[in-house]
Amino acid sequence: MIDDEFVYAIVPDHVSGDDRWDKILLKADGKTALERVVHHIFETKIDTAVDVVIVLSSNESVLDAAAELGAVSNLVPSFFNVEVMLKTYFEDPGVSIDPGDDPWVVVFDPYTLEHDEPRQLSEIMQS
Repeated sequence: MIDDEFVYAIVPDHVSGDDRWDKILLKADGKTALERVVHHIFETKIDTAVDVVIVLSSNESVLDAAAELGAVSNLVPSFFNVEVMLKTYFEDPGVSIDPGDDPWVVVFDPYTLEHDEPRQLSEIMQS
């Protein structure tokens, strides 16, 4: 949590402009990129303050693998723009966030394990 608000770690199944977008389930050294990033987020939870890991994908196999790893998985259209994926996810009527809450969102790159700076949901939705 940051400032008493939840922190959502978002893992898109691809990163805009990344030529590896369809490689998230390919194994290298015995693990997929998805496994690496989800394990990394759980292992660094104290440093990043992440409360929930959410994987966004248009691929059912990716979503099934994410759920097996303990992440929330959600089907989104196959956009190549991460910002559009985020807005689509958070605008979905099935995603219930209390109107009085303004959670933080951190996007993780599934290939480099790097993440952006935390942004509040209201900032994302207004951009």
